[in-house]
Amino acid sequence: MVKQVKTSREKRGRSQDTRPTIGLLSERLGNEYSYSMWAGVANAAREHEVNLLYFTGGHLNVGDLFNTDFDLVDPEMVDGLVIWSALLGHQVGPEATEAFCKRYRPLPMVSIGLPMEGIPSIMVNNYEGMRDLVAPLVAKHDCRRIAYLSGPEANLETQERYRGYTDALAEHGISLDPNLVIGENEARRLGAMHEYETYTRSMHGKLAMPQMDLYHAYAHTLLARQTVRHVSFDAVVSHDETGVCGASENAVGRDMNHRIRLPHHLLPEAFDSKSRVH
Repeated sequence: MVKQVKTSREKRGRSQDTRPTIGLLSERLGNEYSYSMWAGVANAAREHEVNLLYFTGGHLNVGDLFNTDFDLVDPEMVDGLVIWSALLGHQVGPEATEAFCKRYRPLPMVSIGLPMEGIPSIMVNNYEGMRDLVAPLVAKHDCRRIAYLSGPEANLETQERYRGYTDALAEHGISLDPNLVIGENEARRLGAMHEYETYTRSMHGKLAMPQMDLYHAYAHTLLARQTVRHVSFDAVVSHDETGVCGASENAVGRDMNHRIRLPHHLLPEAFDSKSRVH
């Protein structure tokens, strides 16, 4: 027998509140990308006279204490969920993300960015979007060496965007150069190494060791490619705005002792880009 779960309105009683309550599961409001999602859902909730609760548990990851925020979701509180699944599963991949979402059944759910069996999903055409982003750099701007800043390998959106990048190159007769591709794991590793070296040189270790965010880690990895491997490029494309923003800012000398040597006509492009990328 399937256990019937009462909705929040049934448990509260219609005399108290006739408005449905929706929960949004996402990351913390720490950047424009997450804030724009929150603002869009909040505006829709306001327009349709729906209560909205924001659960900011962040990326799903073993040992992440912020994930415990998702344990607060209760059928007594909400009538349904909007789950930014593509973002939550950034590190763990689609299977683990789908297993996470199933814990909330039989609540009605909508998935954003990741297809799930039995759950309506709002999808982004990551492959076509990235291919259409790269193609004009070759056809219109004659870029032949396009650096690509990729995301976590387990992420489905990362995989589709990378496929769009490689196919766009192939369609224009450009061979893939692995030296022009930087993955998120490598960026994090080299960024951490740079911060550790800075720490050991400063005040004989009296200062607290700083933590480099991914935003700048991509930029330092690009710098390492140039100085160590002597890799040149005439455009930078990122799987999202995180990488290309760091590259663009540091190219003009912000937050770095050494600038990335980029041509004056460098074209930075990013999937999900905001105005600050340009």
